[in-house]
Amino acid sequence: MESKKVVNFIIFLFFISLFIFRVAFSQEASWKIKAEKIYFHWESQEFEAYENVEFLGRDISVKADYIKGNVKEGFFEAKGNIVFKDKNGEFNAEYMDYYYKDDRAIIKNVKLKYPVPESNEKMYIKGEEVKWEKGNVDLKKGNFTTCSYDIPHYYISSSQVEYFPNDRIVFINMVFFLRFPYPYFYIPIFYVPYYVLPLTKEPSPFPQFGYDSTLGLYFSYPLTYSLWGLPGVLTFLVSQNQGIQFTLNQKYQFPNLSGNINTYYLYNYLYNTDQFKFSLSSLYKPSSNLSLNFNTNYLLYPYSQNYSFQSSAQLSYTLKSFRSNIQANYNKTNSQDTFNTDINSSIRLSDKFNLSTNIKYNTLNIVSRSSVEDLQGNVKFEFNDQGQNFYIYANQRWTNTNDYLLRRLPEVYYSRSFNLLGVPSKMEFLFGNYIEPSYPFTVKTWKMGYYLTLSPKISLSFMNVNANMGYKQEFYGTQDARYILYANLSSNYKISSIVSGGISYNFQWLGRDIITGDLGNSPFYFDYASNLNNLNLSLNLGTPDVRLSFQESYNFITSSLSPLSISGLIRSGNNFVLTARTSYNFNIQKLNPIFLQGTLNYPWLSIGFGSLYDVNLGVFQRVDYRVILKITGDWHYAGNISLTGYYLPSTGNTLYSLSIDKDLHCFNLKFIYYFPFQSFQFSLALKAFPTKGIEFIGRPEGFSLLPNF
Repeated sequence: MESKKVVNFIIFLFFISLFIFRVAFSQEASWKIKAEKIYFHWESQEFEAYENVEFLGRDISVKADYIKGNVKEGFFEAKGNIVFKDKNGEFNAEYMDYYYKDDRAIIKNVKLKYPVPESNEKMYIKGEEVKWEKGNVDLKKGNFTTCSYDIPHYYISSSQVEYFPNDRIVFINMVFFLRFPYPYFYIPIFYVPYYVLPLTKEPSPFPQFGYDSTLGLYFSYPLTYSLWGLPGVLTFLVSQNQGIQFTLNQKYQFPNLSGNINTYYLYNYLYNTDQFKFSLSSLYKPSSNLSLNFNTNYLLYPYSQNYSFQSSAQLSYTLKSFRSNIQANYNKTNSQDTFNTDINSSIRLSDKFNLSTNIKYNTLNIVSRSSVEDLQGNVKFEFNDQGQNFYIYANQRWTNTNDYLLRRLPEVYYSRSFNLLGVPSKMEFLFGNYIEPSYPFTVKTWKMGYYLTLSPKISLSFMNVNANMGYKQEFYGTQDARYILYANLSSNYKISSIVSGGISYNFQWLGRDIITGDLGNSPFYFDYASNLNNLNLSLNLGTPDVRLSFQESYNFITSSLSPLSISGLIRSGNNFVLTARTSYNFNIQKLNPIFLQGTLNYPWLSIGFGSLYDVNLGVFQRVDYRVILKITGDWHYAGNISLTGYYLPSTGNTLYSLSIDKDLHCFNLKFIYYFPFQSFQFSLALKAFPTKGIEFIGRPEGFSLLPNF
């Protein structure tokens, strides 16, 4: 009897759940509710669920001790140990109103935990009341941090927090608090009335301070905001040596139009001078086949009234087989202005035929001088079909004809690839009428030529041989004629696992003029040729981890050897690498200085060095080194200390820089001190977000022999 009651009760619960599922949650996606106890009131269509209640919906889930709702209104309230999850993160709260038909909720006394995009860190948000709607979060009187501790190292207090998943977080009346370690209490560091923290790859700057050799003491204070739903940054920078600087960076995006606006103003109170910069970049794309790129840069020195203006635009249009591209540039200063235009167009007449044109127009105007104009263009008709190529090309310059532009009026070319007794071959024919301005006179004549190229390949068990060899015959309207024999032979061989190398031989023999008997050549500079006869050899001995290599070449025309190139490598896994390079000069019978580079890596230590060693004098000309001490383990101790320096015989050892990278749990600290300049740079950034630092114009840079492997 008791078993029948239990069965009837289970059936009753099943139908109640089915009814709720069909009536209340008949949306586009399926919904489910589970609990230890569920009561449903037929007349009011209210339901109550107790103990281990779980509500599953589209991209969300709710767990609570108690849920009470109304089917008709599409609403329920949840109480006790609430865990609300959406596709972006997790909420813990004590009370929640959820309108499941509208995908919105009101959550009170809430703690949020969201992952930071493209990072292993997490965001933690606490607040009195959260309005959640389709993943977006609006929180009143909240605290934000990325520190996982119950008593965080820092937090951001804000009267209102707006969270847009994978996009940005907006803070209203934001105060940044930093915890003092012992005894712990919080210190307000800075206040911003409106701050936007991008969650994308956009930089997230925070206030910075430090000392730099160019700026001196400086302090940077950024104000981030959102305009048209896109992040912007207004940065205020005051420095000891350069004065006061304002920088504005703003993105914009409208239908078919997007870009960046950047402005910069600097007032140097030491010299009573100022400087203003403005740049605008835009992309306008009203359709898939039409786009316009536009860039403008304006630089003004109000004190001296000097300025420069640069503007460029590129218009691209594509319609089926027709393509056109127009590029224009305009530059103007106090003394001159220039304008350049380049128009390229092409139309594919069929799968085999193509017609393209190019027109260039340039002007240059200099104050108190006459202007210079230049207009030139070319046209090319081309045919391509399975190893055949044919084109007619012509170009002309209608202004500034005294320059050295080679004109082809026209040039006709045809080539065909084929097999000659199984050898890949190519036959070419050329006829052109050329005008070549040169000093002291201009050459005007025609040229006709035919060319045969053979490209045999030989594969053996221990080597491959590739070759390009052929014959050229050319005639000119100046009664000159020449022929050329040429060959490029190359081979890579591998005799054993420890012996390999390569051989290449290049020669070009210029025959005598078949008409005059003189050493044949061209009346034009553009196709001048000379005899070549070179042999190049390379030899590699050893394995990939222990290797010695030699390279040598011999010029048969000058009967001379080039310096013998010698290089070597020793490697031991990822822990040790040593390379060496030098050359031996046969003319003076001496080795050039040996260039040594090496790295030594351990989990706790990394050493890199580069040096030049003079074998003949037995001294080091220069040694550069970098030592990095890696401290691992708990974040209290983890970090890197790096020391770089160099040695010169004339000055001895010189320290260059000392840098410290320290893990501060939810922060990354970086400090660099430059010994020669007696300056330092310091930055403290949140680990969870990318940062944008000051662009130090005077940051020390210079020559270094240190390896980059």
